[in-house]
Amino acid sequence: MTLSKAIFDLLDSLAWASNMRAPLSWIKEFVEIPDSVTPEQIADGLIRVGFEVEEIIEQGADLTGPLVFAKVLSIEELTE
Repeated sequence: MTLSKAIFDLLDSLAWASNMRAPLSWIKEFVEIPDSVTPEQIADGLIRVGFEVEEIIEQGADLTGPLVFAKVLSIEELTE
């Protein structure tokens, strides 16, 4: 089974969801996709088998650094 066919079968089973986002991480849970395959190639494959791809959203593309991470160690309720 080709990659396009496998993705088509997966998304076709969800045909009731006409406007949905399909995260690449979610698709990879159901279809083995080689790391060398780009999101654009996946979109092209989906289009070839009849799906409409409106856009590819790259999460975090608009983030700039430096990013700061923190961990909340305790919470104190204010009574005033």
